[in-house]
Formats: sequence, C-alpha cells, structure tokens
Amino acid sequence: PFAPTVAETDELIALAKEKHLMLFEAITTAHHPHYGFIRENLPDVVISHFIVGQQGEKYVSTSKDGIYVISNTGTIIKNLNIRDVYSLFEDSRGRLWAATQNSGAYVFAPGGKMQHYHNSGKKPEDIAFNNVRRFCEDSLGNIWMSTYGGLVKLDAQAQKLIHYRYEFQYEALNIRSVSPLLYDNQGTIWIGSFHNGLSTYNPGTEKYCWYHAKRDVDGRLNSPLISAIGQGYDDNIFVGTEGGWVSMLNRKTGMFERLPVPASLYDMTVKSLLYNEDEQMLYVSNLFGNIT
Repeated sequence: PFAPTVAETDELIALAKEKHLMLFEAITTAHHPHYGFIRENLPDVVISHFIVGQQGEKYVSTSKDGIYVISNTGTIIKNLNIRDVYSLFEDSRGRLWAATQNSGAYVFAPGGKMQHYHNSGKKPEDIAFNNVRRFCEDSLGNIWMSTYGGLVKLDAQAQKLIHYRYEFQYEALNIRSVSPLLYDNQGTIWIGSFHNGLSTYNPGTEKYCWYHAKRDVDGRLNSPLISAIGQGYDDNIFVGTEGGWVSMLNRKTGMFERLPVPASLYDMTVKSLLYNEDEQMLYVSNLFGNIT
C-alpha cells in the first residue's frame, strides 16, 4: 500500500520511494547536487508518504516508525509516534492530518495538541471505518476524508462527522473504498474509488456525478481503478489510474483525453500526480518510482 509519492519542495521535485527521499531539478528531473540530503538524516525506514508544509517543514510518514518532521536544513525536529500511516495532509490552519490503515485519522495542531478520530465500537458519533486514506479541505474549512466505507466530512462549525454512505440504488453514490480526493477551484470534490471509477460531489448543490470508465473508448475514462487526481491548466482534471495511465478531463468539452504514454515507460500504474503551474508541467510517478 505504500506507493511512490511525488511532491514539490524548494523549487525541486521530490520523490518518496520505499527507503529513499530523492530530489530532482524541476523540468529536467536531473539529479540535484543535494540529492539525498533528507534520506541521510533518516533511520532505515520505509516511507509511505511525503508532503511539504506551509512553513517549509517536510513531513515524512513511515510504515512502522511514525512521522518525521524535518527542517529545511535536513535536521529531524521531532518524531510523531503514529504507526501504519497511509497519507499526510496539512490544512489551511496549519494542522497536520495523518490517515492510517487501521487506526482512523489523527490531527496535530501547530501547538502540539492531538485529536484522534477512530471507531471505538462504543460511540455512534465515531468515524465508521478505521481505514482512512486521504484528505481534502473545502472553502468553508470542512475536512473531507476518504475511507474504505466511503466519504466522511468533519464539519468545521459543528465539529461532528457526517458520513456519506454507500447506496446501492444510486450509481453516483457507489463510492465504497474511496482513495484519492481533490477539492477543485470550482468548489467540486473529486472522489476516486477502486473498481468504480470517478465521482464528483458538489457540497453547495449536494449533487453527485459519476464518470463511468470504458477502456479504449474515446472520450471515456480508461480505467475504473483511480489512484491519483490533480488539477491543471484551464481547471482541467488529471486522473491517474492503475494500469490505464493518465486521462485528462477537458472542462470545456466534458470529455476525457488520454495523455501520451512515454515510449520508455514499462508500467502504467500511476501512484501520484503533481502539476507545476509555473512551468505547466505534469509530473507522474508510477508503481516503480519512475518520474515522467
């Protein structure tokens, strides 16, 4: 479950892959002279995710050794003892969120206070599933979580969890086993799921839309196994898939366009996407940690 993650830091592209955190020059992806400066300060750990905070801190989550907080100089500031972290997210208030495989979600305030959202089996207001995967934040400050059982919202005002449960009678709500999430510039939440393609939800109108995948059909999503979602130029949506490479939803036409597959690519299982607005470049990491 711990897949290569591509992110941007200090005008460089960073790739977190297994036991290494590697830095590359933007655009050319040639090795930077400071290659490996974070890796050298980390113990022998298996990296699960990596993000850069608003203040430049680098957060590295691991499978068994917690979350490392690293300064701009590569010094480990502290270690947060949270196991089996799947992904990390920093919200607009500077809080660090950690999604775990079996322990729900943790949130750390800048002052150090921690809160834990998990299913204890005793409280009806608990999160329904402890398998949490990704986060996003909407314009009202609500935090959305993807879980094995569907979509969950933490209401910013009421501070309570709202579950958007799986409904068999509505195809557009067929969002069980959700993973990637994206809140776009138009106020829409994009929801990627395993085996059921791509859905959207508009919190303002409370309307869903479902994009059915059909391999090798023009204008359609190429795979129902969604692994990454990103937003690019003209608000177009990039969708990475397991085995179907990357498709782009053209917001003007409403149709999907498949991105060309590099000749040197030998695996089309996408694990993360990063769009660099300044350079108008899309970076894609695949299952084996190659950046395209």
